[in-house]
Amino acid sequence: MFTTYDSDTVAIFFMAISFLLWWLKDRQNLWIKYAIALPLVWFYVIMAGAAPSAIRAAIMFSLLAFSVMLQKENNSLNTLFATAFLLLCAQPMWLFSLGFQLSFAAVLSIILFYKPVYNWLSPKHKITRELWATVAASIAAEVLIAPLVVYYFHTFPLLFIVANVAAYLFMSVALILSMAIILLSWIPIAATGIGLFTVWLVTVFDRFVLWLQGLNPVSFHFLMLNSVELILVYATMCGVALFLIWKNKPVLFASLIATSLLLFSFCHNEWVRLHQHRIVVYNTGNANHIEMIKGSSYTVINADTGMQKKTEYAVKPAHINWQAWKKDSATQNEIFEVEGKTTLVLNRDLISNYRFPVDYLVINYTGQPDLVRLQKIFSPSTIVLGNNYTIKEQEKITKDLVNRGINIYPVSERGAFVVN
Repeated sequence: MFTTYDSDTVAIFFMAISFLLWWLKDRQNLWIKYAIALPLVWFYVIMAGAAPSAIRAAIMFSLLAFSVMLQKENNSLNTLFATAFLLLCAQPMWLFSLGFQLSFAAVLSIILFYKPVYNWLSPKHKITRELWATVAASIAAEVLIAPLVVYYFHTFPLLFIVANVAAYLFMSVALILSMAIILLSWIPIAATGIGLFTVWLVTVFDRFVLWLQGLNPVSFHFLMLNSVELILVYATMCGVALFLIWKNKPVLFASLIATSLLLFSFCHNEWVRLHQHRIVVYNTGNANHIEMIKGSSYTVINADTGMQKKTEYAVKPAHINWQAWKKDSATQNEIFEVEGKTTLVLNRDLISNYRFPVDYLVINYTGQPDLVRLQKIFSPSTIVLGNNYTIKEQEKITKDLVNRGINIYPVSERGAFVVN
């Protein structure tokens, strides 16, 4: 659902200015339209917050405007890379900005793939041609940004075409309404009414996008690409594209090698995932959340249902990284064997002094545990202190046990504890 929204906004803004200057029909007077539009576009970008993607769109428009005013031939790729050069000269760290990467990848993708995609169909009617042009632009943009979306957001929107077309229409209407608010600002009642309608329209669009996201399969919210795989994906795409253009066999062989390496990496990741087995005590705030991850599924050992959103914030990245997003039924067990190491999740204080050696002891109840006595009973290599205790209580207990030479692991201070 990521496209060149800022470029589209600038284009729509320029179309509105062109409509107001409809009387400048001669091609010789075209430079006047760009000369008038140029400062207005930059004013709009600055007022909108001057985001990297918006500045990129404004610089591209500026280069285009100067080429028109100077009656020079415009090359889209040269304009794009010139824009990148100017932006990175001003702010080199934008190279690592997600918005910068997605924005330029989308524009580059449209420049390279829009015409081939558009040529798939030849609609006869003007409305269908305009609709197909929007769909073709959406498909073309998604070619290069889809791997980045998977890499950064671990998801892929199957209904991106619907979302992008809807976004283009909503954005066009919203921009026109925003300009109407400015023009009618001297009539408070009219401006307020249009403003309220614009807010309602944007709210409807947000809900529509969330509804589309809910239609995605669950597995598409847990996709994973590492850095090497991302490079291999782009190498494969680049090789195939160059082969189709040049019909060069060495390029095709290089693409096949990249594809083979990519598939090998996927198979290796799948093998590792199917053989994984670990116990995780998460750092989730004010309560313990403990899971057993085995293969492609996870089992909740202990959870606080009252903190679902906060728990999901801490847990979901782990599920994505370990590719374990299938939930099994909760377990009532307290003792777990992982790779020959015994972990005990202690849910209550003990009265008995019967010795039962374990490797890891997780304290999973409130109160003041006698950890010295528990150390003698279970002889663990590490005592894990979870979020069932406040940070101050954990600091006090940790300091006391460190002085006694007992190895303690406070989750709130050191992060999630993993047994694997």
